[in-house]
Amino acid sequence: MVAGTIKERASEAWDVDTLSRLGEALLCLIRNLKDAPHDRFKATLQLLEVFGEHPEWKRPGMPDKLIVALMGAFLNMLNSRVIGKDRLGDVNMCFVKFLTNLPTKFAYWSLLSVLKDEERLVSLVIKCMKKVGKNIAKEKEVCSEEKAEREARTAMEVVLSSRHSVLTLAGSARRQAWLEGAREVIEIARRWLPEVIDLSFDAALANVAGPEDQRLLEELWGRNTDKAEESVLSSKENMPVDGPDMSCNHGELKASNHGELKASLADACPQPPSSPCVVRNA
Repeated sequence: MVAGTIKERASEAWDVDTLSRLGEALLCLIRNLKDAPHDRFKATLQLLEVFGEHPEWKRPGMPDKLIVALMGAFLNMLNSRVIGKDRLGDVNMCFVKFLTNLPTKFAYWSLLSVLKDEERLVSLVIKCMKKVGKNIAKEKEVCSEEKAEREARTAMEVVLSSRHSVLTLAGSARRQAWLEGAREVIEIARRWLPEVIDLSFDAALANVAGPEDQRLLEELWGRNTDKAEESVLSSKENMPVDGPDMSCNHGELKASNHGELKASLADACPQPPSSPCVVRNA
């Protein structure tokens, strides 16, 4: 009955308080799904699927912590295998709909946030990230370069905004789990447009919060920025100087485009927000 009501009122806007209460009820249902009788189990999955298709979930308008809690509850249940093989497939299918109905930005950010509390879920989280980004190759064939750049930049913004609380995590296991997840999101960004990766890290390092933050960025990037700069300077000193050549026009044009993209990235996210949900929930 509740699922039917939600479906009928899909066009109605919900306020944050309503979304919070509904989300908390759904969280309770997910956590008790393993012990539910068969009829209630089926009805609960139906309710979860209807909510996952609701416009408010797809925007989403729920507080970001509640999204992360719902994701974590689903993943913990799937990882523990406490529901039995006969129900596992149904729950997995329901979760996939929940996950893929989220905008990719919120899906990646929520999955990375789960790893900050649940490091043992890292392999499952990475599988989920691959699931969300599995159609990139097909989409890239038909989309514009502007869209590819936008998708790559969005993925990098997620990583860079998610990193702010990583340095305060207790223990190295959670930090390592987050790093593995973050690198997967970076690879997704690379598949959209590789040039965005270096430019995003350049922009982040220009606004680095301190030595620990710089080391974290270098670890994500896979390079030591100090050594990289020394190597570039050394190579320039030993580089032979060529005479004028008309072939440099193409290089100049490419460098110009590269600079424009770098400038747009620096302007777009000099200091990424702590959560992509902040603006929506304000």
